[in-house]
Amino acid sequence: MGKKKTTLHEHQSAVDELEFSIDRQIEELGRLLLEKKLANIDELKDSYAKGRAVREEMEGFEKQREGLQRDFEKRRVLNEEIDALSSEEKLSRTSYRKLIGSLGSQAYRVYRSGAVDKHDFETVFAEIDRIEAEIMAKKRELEETDERREKENILKKISLGTKSALLKTAVGRLEKQREASFPSIGEKLLQSDLVEKLPDEQAQSVTSSLKHLEDQSRERRQKKEKLQNEVARLDEKIEKECGGVSPEKKIKELDQKILEQQEKVFQQSRELGRSFLLQPSLDLKLPRDVQDVLRWIDELKEQKQTHEERVHILQAELEIEELQDEMRKREEQVSRLEKRIEDERKQIGELSDELGRDNNRIGELRKIIKSNDDEKKPSP
Repeated sequence: MGKKKTTLHEHQSAVDELEFSIDRQIEELGRLLLEKKLANIDELKDSYAKGRAVREEMEGFEKQREGLQRDFEKRRVLNEEIDALSSEEKLSRTSYRKLIGSLGSQAYRVYRSGAVDKHDFETVFAEIDRIEAEIMAKKRELEETDERREKENILKKISLGTKSALLKTAVGRLEKQREASFPSIGEKLLQSDLVEKLPDEQAQSVTSSLKHLEDQSRERRQKKEKLQNEVARLDEKIEKECGGVSPEKKIKELDQKILEQQEKVFQQSRELGRSFLLQPSLDLKLPRDVQDVLRWIDELKEQKQTHEERVHILQAELEIEELQDEMRKREEQVSRLEKRIEDERKQIGELSDELGRDNNRIGELRKIIKSNDDEKKPSP
């Protein structure tokens, strides 16, 4: 019986799996009928119309989601390009600051060497000349202080040492101020025609590099502005499509709607497929893929029928075996009851015999008692 139950379970599982496969193939049949518009039969028009409506609604949600996802991805790519341009511009500005400072420094060097007409450049370098004059004055004062400190006593040396330290600090501060002024001087030279009057190849090379960096920066700004306008246009489009919610939330909403419509499409396709199978033999020229599905459904149904027959036979055999087991148990129970009844009847007979003997004994004993009483009575 255990082996039969295992075999029954295997056949029943096969039936369930085949039923599922048949259901899917019927749905596939309905899908093909909808896709190829092959349901122009009066009995199928209602199911076909419902299926097409649900399918078109689902396709609308899918198209909306794809468009939103495409715009969302395009916006992400554009923002990455904008960030890349910003990073390039940041690096370019760093190089520009170094070069513009270098131009100012080199121009001042040429100016100090007397290789240019000072009258043309003195206005540009007036502030640097003032700082440079202060630096030279502080250095001379520092040199004089150090010379005096060597000749003075210990107490005076301490005082002069403090003054020397303050002078060194002042010189350092002025030198930093001078270096900080070079970029602004470089800008003034670059924006004027004075840079062309510098008879120095190194200065001219730096000028050429700076102009090249400016051209690149201008191109980046234009490209960045164009990309930002495109992002703004996409943001406006996405906001309109999302109706005030975030793109991520809108995509989730569409995903849920698509899932719901997919289930409806499945149900309508299955209904259409079943309705088609219920129709009498139709004189239709069906495409090969539809014929393949119909043929596969027939094969699956045959396999299912074979397994169902085995299930019914095995269920009947198992039920017979179970009934036979029950019958054997009842027969054994009847035999036990009959034997017990027979034993109890025998016991009843023995008890009846004992009762008879006891009654006879009682009669005998009464006779003895009566005889003894008669003997004790006096004679008249």
